[in-house]
Amino acid sequence: MQDRPTPTLYEEGFTLPEILIVVAIIAGLALMLLSNGAGARQQSATGICLNNLRTISTAAEQFHTATGKYPAGTNADVNTTLFQNPTVTTVSYLAGTPIDQADTTQVATYKYTYTASTATVGEFYTITCPGLHPKETLAGEVPNGASETTGTIQFDSRTAGLKAL
Repeated sequence: MQDRPTPTLYEEGFTLPEILIVVAIIAGLALMLLSNGAGARQQSATGICLNNLRTISTAAEQFHTATGKYPAGTNADVNTTLFQNPTVTTVSYLAGTPIDQADTTQVATYKYTYTASTATVGEFYTITCPGLHPKETLAGEVPNGASETTGTIQFDSRTAGLKAL
């Protein structure tokens, strides 16, 4: 039998530059993944806020259809009691209190304001989102989202549309 020659130090394993290159590539990929994850999370929070505004608006319209009037309130917290049918108290047109993912405290609520009709303006209501959304996430969703200043989103029943404040 023939003996194998003993390997020298340079014949086995990886060299230090090869290992450093692999580590740099993995770090670069991880950085790209993490930076995209934050933007997706913010965009998701904006989408949830927009859906909540539409759900609250639908509850207000259902309340109006059933009772002939909109719920009264000025800067009122949006909850199931606000949209409860006054004649049938077991019926609420809002299933639960919506939570905005962009609100860092997770305790602020959407605000509802009803304005009665006057001689020049018909009745309307507005619903305001409690969280602050980056303007980058509002640009394609809200008409003036790219130019907003506070990051707050509001639904206005006069135009049945959203606007950034």
